[in-house]
Amino acid sequence: MNIGKIKNQLKKNGYFVIHDYYSEKKCDYISKVLDVTEKKKLKNKNKDKEFSNTYDLLGQSIIREAICLDDEIFNLVSNNNIYLLLKSIFNDQFIINGSTGSRPIKTKQKYVPAPHVDSYIPAKNFNNTTDVVIQVCVDDFSKKNGATKVWEKSHLSGKLCHKEKVDFKKYKKITLEAKKGSLIIFLGQTWHQLGLNITGERRWGILFHFTRWWLKPA
Repeated sequence: MNIGKIKNQLKKNGYFVIHDYYSEKKCDYISKVLDVTEKKKLKNKNKDKEFSNTYDLLGQSIIREAICLDDEIFNLVSNNNIYLLLKSIFNDQFIINGSTGSRPIKTKQKYVPAPHVDSYIPAKNFNNTTDVVIQVCVDDFSKKNGATKVWEKSHLSGKLCHKEKVDFKKYKKITLEAKKGSLIIFLGQTWHQLGLNITGERRWGILFHFTRWWLKPA
């Protein structure tokens, strides 16, 4: 992992993709863990309003606190490379604020996932970044199965695109296609969006949300 290169690209574009970071074997194991957890949630979705509303209405399957499901998921980000990268970006103490398994599902609902940012503070200055998201591609990410989309350089806008009026055409929209085992890293202030799954193909990803120590964990 070239930390200097990644950091420079995050400063420039707001995102970076590391291809083939984890093995297919590891990803296949984790996908089974997520599949089993999802089946349990589907059985009890009438009691889990957040899961049922998101699944049925928004075309997205969400598994909160994914890091607690299995040691292999915990170990995805519990390593020295990830620690040194985040330390270099924040230049401060940081915490893991959340970990979410997510996949878009094929739905008949006429729903387009809203672009948004994960940071409460849309810092224009990279050095003031409060949030970093590391998304592990557990499955292949493609345009047809709901790959994550980002707006290149939107981290420099100083705008919360889900709360303020913004010109989306001002920034280039990128679909982040990547093979299973890849890492997608983006700043919390970078505009991004869940892609639509038009094939019904399974597309699990795990989003690890890191923040400065003084932000309240989700």
